Amino acid sequence: MPIAYRNQSMPLIDSHVHFYDPKRPEGITYPSKESPIYKRSFPNDLTEFAKPVQINGVILVEASLREIDDEWMLELASKDPLILGVVANLQPGEAGFEERLKKFLGFPKLKGIRLRPIANYDLGEFALRRRIGVLATSGLTFELGANSIDKLRDYIDLAAELSDLTCILNHFGHVLIDGLEPTGEWRELMSRFAALPNTLCKLTSLLEFTETRPPSLDPNFYAPILDFLFSEFGENRVIFGSNWPPISMVGSYQANLDLYQNYLDGKEATKNLFFYHNAERIYRLDTRN
Repeated sequence: MPIAYRNQSMPLIDSHVHFYDPKRPEGITYPSKESPIYKRSFPNDLTEFAKPVQINGVILVEASLREIDDEWMLELASKDPLILGVVANLQPGEAGFEERLKKFLGFPKLKGIRLRPIANYDLGEFALRRRIGVLATSGLTFELGANSIDKLRDYIDLAAELSDLTCILNHFGHVLIDGLEPTGEWRELMSRFAALPNTLCKLTSLLEFTETRPPSLDPNFYAPILDFLFSEFGENRVIFGSNWPPISMVGSYQANLDLYQNYLDGKEATKNLFFYHNAERIYRLDTRN
């Protein structure tokens, strides 16, 4: 049964959201002006969209290469208690990364770095791996969305080499969900990635990654991919995220959450880990308030 939202007892951290303001003097680089989500995205916009679901906190994830946008996110986080942490960009492949990292470590809510756009990077490059490796000493996560077999294979190699670094795969590896059990090279590589103890998988909007439009709302349609991911990573290394605001283009917040709720029905301990405690632990969040 879906969660009784009016009396929601389950705490919820949404570990993958994007906030931005097109009316800033410097504008924004994401989304494009042609996009239906090219409009203000602030914490109160998310909480309004999510109703009747109550969100206890979020991880704000970068969507821009610009340093001014990383700083804008961290300034916003310092003022808004809903934002528990920020995953910035900081362009680790570019010169001056160490200086940028030192500067932004002054913001206590900096929790990780996401490498994007992934097509611009060679994950095997020595200089890049050296720069990424310093994140572990700062307690930061390293994240990316491996949107191809080659990038997923490269991420496995990087995570194996940088074994002290917490490596998070965004959007469950960008696989298209077809209602069938995963097969082939993607399945093999995901198993190899999950076998590394320093890796996690962020499960975001199921509705966005289906092959059909409108997306299926049948929980059984998503069971094969969820069976595989929960089995491979285990209940301690999967994290919930909505991918707001792109999710708003395909369905409601509650519809996406219900798919996970139905899948985990009767597994209260796993629910609490997936929806709250795993993010709290991995991002080292201060959730006392």
